[in-house]
Amino acid sequence: MQEEKKKRSHSRHGPSSLDSLSKCIRFKYFDQDEDAASEGTLLHKAAETGDMAGLDEEQALAATGVKQYGDAIVASLPGCIDRKELKETLEDLTFGTPDRVIIHVERGIVHVLDYKFVRLEADHQFQVKTYMAAVLERLAKEGITITQATGHVLSPRLRDKVKEYDYDPATHVAKVRQEIEELYERINDPFNAPTPNEDTCPKCARSSKCPAMGNAMVQLSHGCGLPMPSQFAPDALVSLRDRAIAQVLACVAETWAKQMKKANNEFVFSQDMDIPGFARRTRSTGLRVLPECIETALSALEAIGIPHDMLLQHCNITLGELGKSYAAASGLPEGTVKQQIQDALQGLAESGTAKFLQKEKRISDEALLQSL
Repeated sequence: MQEEKKKRSHSRHGPSSLDSLSKCIRFKYFDQDEDAASEGTLLHKAAETGDMAGLDEEQALAATGVKQYGDAIVASLPGCIDRKELKETLEDLTFGTPDRVIIHVERGIVHVLDYKFVRLEADHQFQVKTYMAAVLERLAKEGITITQATGHVLSPRLRDKVKEYDYDPATHVAKVRQEIEELYERINDPFNAPTPNEDTCPKCARSSKCPAMGNAMVQLSHGCGLPMPSQFAPDALVSLRDRAIAQVLACVAETWAKQMKKANNEFVFSQDMDIPGFARRTRSTGLRVLPECIETALSALEAIGIPHDMLLQHCNITLGELGKSYAAASGLPEGTVKQQIQDALQGLAESGTAKFLQKEKRISDEALLQSL
């Protein structure tokens, strides 16, 4: 038993990972987009501290909304304990950091708040109920009796901004512990197959190897009248023929997806109509300084105390556009200007390259595959 506990302690997942693994036991996150991760951290910090500095209007509205929601609960429970961003542990199973935990000891009330600043609908009940179980387990050890337990998932950017879940404090910890124990057993069983899920498949790093996704590609192959490779997982492809077929399939799927998403995006915004099941969203892509305002912007930033050398470290020069502008202003041919720039920056700049496959233009997909 001791050995089993020790083994499990080395393979514990946090509540967020368990949330996804409960939908598909073979799920694995892509490396997170740095911009999205940075924004999420910024918004959580703003909601925790109330400091909205550096946020745009939409971001500030989202962070302020979840903070005010929690503040209203605190105001309704005078004398309560208000904990923010503190680690909770469900012994031997999982640990994590709920965004806000509000406890009224005398009245036996606990609220657990989980913030989701995402723009895509998803079910996060597993995560908040796991946080609640960890909190209830800790309070029981401290001799505090709870009679009312409510979890709140706050998603200020979604249509359903608030979801509340009431839990029975007398049975909740045991139920969640059993559910997580069973989940670990399924995860650790190598014979259990992945389960397609709309919340996890689009962000899974294993999608290219997933048999469920392979089945979708089979349907695509049949629909397009294309042959199928002997394997669908990229690292399992052996023959050049299989690689050629897979490349054609990938291009077909990618091209169709890009065109369809672009067409639908243009339709809903130009026609002011919604596609059932999808909501129109607009988000900030961050501040950008217009080219004609760069000199003024640099002066303004230096005026608030940012050193000149630090500003230069974060500036990028688009040499192609610079060459075109200088050629137009000087009357010199663009080729001459390009060569002058290359000579001037010898040893100071390097040329980037992109590597990709491009099908030969004079052969159709059908002709290509028939020739293999």
